[in-house]
Amino acid sequence: MSTLSATIEDMLTPSLLGGLAARTGLPASKVETGISGAIASLLDSLAGKANDPNAMNQVADLIDRTPDDIDAGTLLDDDAQIRRRGDQLVAAVTPDPAGLTQRLARYAGIGGKAAAGLLGVAGSIALGAFRRIGRARGGIDGPTLASSLLATRSDFRGAVPPALAAPVVDPLRVVTPVSRAPYTVVERKSKPWWLLALIPLALIALWLMSRSRRPDREPAAPVVGETERQPATVPEPTPEPKVAPPEVVAEPEVTPPPQEVTPQPEVTPQPEVVPQPEVTPPEVASPETTPPAPAAPEVTPEPEATAPPATALAFPEGSSEAKFMASIATPSGDDKQTWFDLDGVRFDTGSAALKPESETQVSHIAEILKANPTVHIKVGGYTDGVGSKDINQKLSDDRAKSVREALIAQGIDGSRIETEGYGEQHKAEATSGAAEPNRRAAFRITSR
Repeated sequence: MSTLSATIEDMLTPSLLGGLAARTGLPASKVETGISGAIASLLDSLAGKANDPNAMNQVADLIDRTPDDIDAGTLLDDDAQIRRRGDQLVAAVTPDPAGLTQRLARYAGIGGKAAAGLLGVAGSIALGAFRRIGRARGGIDGPTLASSLLATRSDFRGAVPPALAAPVVDPLRVVTPVSRAPYTVVERKSKPWWLLALIPLALIALWLMSRSRRPDREPAAPVVGETERQPATVPEPTPEPKVAPPEVVAEPEVTPPPQEVTPQPEVTPQPEVVPQPEVTPPEVASPETTPPAPAAPEVTPEPEATAPPATALAFPEGSSEAKFMASIATPSGDDKQTWFDLDGVRFDTGSAALKPESETQVSHIAEILKANPTVHIKVGGYTDGVGSKDINQKLSDDRAKSVREALIAQGIDGSRIETEGYGEQHKAEATSGAAEPNRRAAFRITSR
């Protein structure tokens, strides 16, 4: 522990801390506090995995691939190799990186984004210290690292600030209010039950009072007079329904004339009016009058007005959005095997969070899916070849799920989107301007 602590102190020079403070815009005191606490927490978590041979071999591999040169510029560069190794160490040994980031932000008095950056810097510095010790000893493998960590585990645990320790005691604190809750609740609820018992008695009393008053109303109320007035009002509307039926019944008596009208040559030359069900009733009701014929042109324009307006979505030719729309419009036998790269979606190294510039293409895909509600898709996530396959497989799954959550936030039903991570498989060819083409996502149509 003393050798490792001394090596880390030698690396945390005033010039390095000052460079980190200048590049992050934070006070040098907060940078030093955040990095020291983060290194102590990471080493404690690493010591907790000393009995896991796979974890020790993975960390030893990271130490072996860590570069020797460490400065403020490379530590804060997300694409620098030393910074990428630090992020991978945080992901490999920390059970809850998000929770540790929040505790580090509160401990150092900085923002969440700055705390996440300092946590990755701390991982890089820890790997650099192990790298220097390994060179002096002729290398460090997994068993050697495990035995060293087990021998100094208590020292690591004592160096972690209390504010950064995992909240292990929280479950014990919950037991105290739970044991008191039943007694306080029973005492408060025992009083209203006596009051609630009086409510049925009050309802019975009101019912008896209402029953006692009914005899007084029956002899004195001339209800018969009122019932006699009611039928007087009823006969006024009754003649109206009686008059309406004879007028309707008189119409079927006119039905025989249409048989005499059919042989007339004047009605037969109108082929367009005969198949329309809405036009035939007026001809039967008034066979003698020919003017109903002009009403037919008013019926024909109505179906033309019901045509739904077409919604147009236009995207640059050759873009993934345009290819997606073309595949929907002209389906072929192998369109379900065609993958469309989300070339506008970007991820940070070792992270499944979408960069802000990814929102534009995600909204385009959401618009196309809204315009085609029967189309279902599958999103695939990918990673670069840095790190272990297990970590990259999980990272690719999380990246595909991040795209799915972004589409759901745009109003797309989650049941229409499947996800799968492919890890380091199906590597993409590097293009100009792309730092790492395999930190990406793609999708294909599963059903339409």
